[in-house]
Amino acid sequence: MSDESEEFSEITDDSDIAETEKQQPQCSNPNIKNMKTSNARKKIDRPETSRARKRKSNTDNWIDVQAKKARSSGVAGISRTGVPFKSKAMKAGCGKNIDKCHRFIDMDDRNNAYQIYWNLKDQQSKWQCILNWIKLRKERPLSSDDTDSSDDENLTTTNSRIMYRLPKIETLELVKVCRTMFLHTLAISKQTAITERNKNIASNGTGVAGIDNRGRHGNHPHKYPEAIINVIKEHIKNFPVVESHYARANTAKQYLPEGLNYPKMLRLLMVQLDAAGIKNLRISRQIYRKTMIENFNYGFFKPKNDKCEFCERYKNSNFAEKRKLKSDWKSHLNNKKRARKFMREATKKAKSDKSLLVLHFDLQKVLTTPKAQVSNMYYMSRVSIFNLTLYDLARRNETKPKIKEINTFSDNCGGQNKNLNVFSMMLTFAVLHNVKIIHRFLEVGQTQSAGDSMHANIESYTKQKEIFTQEQWGKAMQASCHKKPYVVNHVAQKEIIDFTKLSDTLM
Repeated sequence: MSDESEEFSEITDDSDIAETEKQQPQCSNPNIKNMKTSNARKKIDRPETSRARKRKSNTDNWIDVQAKKARSSGVAGISRTGVPFKSKAMKAGCGKNIDKCHRFIDMDDRNNAYQIYWNLKDQQSKWQCILNWIKLRKERPLSSDDTDSSDDENLTTTNSRIMYRLPKIETLELVKVCRTMFLHTLAISKQTAITERNKNIASNGTGVAGIDNRGRHGNHPHKYPEAIINVIKEHIKNFPVVESHYARANTAKQYLPEGLNYPKMLRLLMVQLDAAGIKNLRISRQIYRKTMIENFNYGFFKPKNDKCEFCERYKNSNFAEKRKLKSDWKSHLNNKKRARKFMREATKKAKSDKSLLVLHFDLQKVLTTPKAQVSNMYYMSRVSIFNLTLYDLARRNETKPKIKEINTFSDNCGGQNKNLNVFSMMLTFAVLHNVKIIHRFLEVGQTQSAGDSMHANIESYTKQKEIFTQEQWGKAMQASCHKKPYVVNHVAQKEIIDFTKLSDTLM
C-alpha cells in the first residue's frame, strides 16, 4: 500500500484549520440550536463518544420533555410539533380599582415576585408558592366585616373566595392586591389559582401543595408487563456470546454471533412463542432493543474498522482542538511512514536476498463453529477457531532456501503480539535455528498491509456458506484464493507450547 494514498492531506498551517472552522454553519439562536422540529418523539443530537456499553435512553433530551421544561420555566422554546412558543412576560396589572394596588405594590415588588415564582425548579414548588401567597376566606355579605376570620372554617369550593397577596421586597410582608394584579404579575391564568384553592380545600386546608400526580396512574396501555420483559431476557440469554476480538484486555463487552440483529432476534422469539402455542402476543422491536441494552452488555459483531481513530478524531475536531493535536498528529503520520518504509525496504531486499524472509502476520477474527443460517444454530454453544495468517511479502509461495534472517511486521495489539510470550517464542526459535529475527510494530491505526487481503478473501468466500468442522474451514480457506491457494496447516494440541515460564524469567 503506497503512502501517497492518504485518507486526507496533511494540514500545513493554522490558516487551513481556521478556514475549515469558518465553513461550519453557525446557529443564530443558541437556545434552540440543538433542537429539531419533528412530529416524532426524538432525541436531540449529541456528539458520539466511545463507550463500551450502549447508553440507556435519556428522556431529558427528548424534544417534548425539553419543551415541557421550557414552558414550566417560562422561557421560549419549540413544541414537539415544531411550533415555537414565546416566553412568559409580566403584564401591565390592574387599572383603577377600589384596592388601589399600585399604591402598595410598585414595579420592583412585582418584578421580585415574578422572579421568585418562575425561578422555582418544579411545578410542585410553584403550586406551594401560590398557596403561600393566597388566602381562603368564607363568602360573606358585603356589609360584614372583612377582617373577621372567626368563621373561616368548613370551607368548600362554593362558599369560599380567594384573597390575593404579593410580597414586599423590604419587609417581606404580604400585601393584599386584586385578582388582576396577582395574575398579571405572575403571568398565570385564573384557573391556576382556582385549582390550587380547590386542592387545598380537598386536603382539609393544610396549606401544603400536593405532589404532581400527572401521569402517575395505572392506565398505561403501552407499558409492557414485567412477564413479557422476563420472556425477552430469557430469550436473549439463550444466545451464546464471545469476547471482543480486538479489545479483550480492556473491555467486558461480549458479542453475539455474526449475522444476528434486533429484527432477526425478535423474529426468532416470535417463532419460538408460536411453537409454544402462544399466539397474538405483540412485542415491538423497540422494547426488545431497550430490554437488551438495559440488562445486557452485549453487542453485535462488526468487522474491524479500517479507519484510524486518531486521524478521524483530528479530522473532526474544531479549531482549538486541532491546534492541540497537530504536533501529535504529525508525529503519528511520520511514524506510519517510517514503519511502511521499513516494510518496503525489507520486502525489496528479500526479493534479491534469498536468505532473508519478510513476513506480515495477524490473527483473524474468531471463527465461530458451526456457522449456518439456521434458527436453532443461534442458540447452540459454539467452538472458537483461531486463524493466524502469515503473508510472505517477497516471494509468496516459493520454496525457501536456508534462511538466516527473518523480518516480521504486525499490529500493536498487546494481547496478541506486543507481549513477553511472543518475544519468548521468537527468542527460542532464533536460538534453536540460529537465525536473526527483527520484529517491527506498525503504527496504531495504520496497520493495513497486503496480509489483510487474506482475511478479506476468506470472509467474502465463507459469508454465505455453512461450515460445521475445522476441516471445512481449512478447505474453505484454500478455496478462497483461486490463483494461488493458501497453504493451510492445522495445529495439533501437542504443537502448542506454553512460554509463560520463560517469560517470567525474562521479567
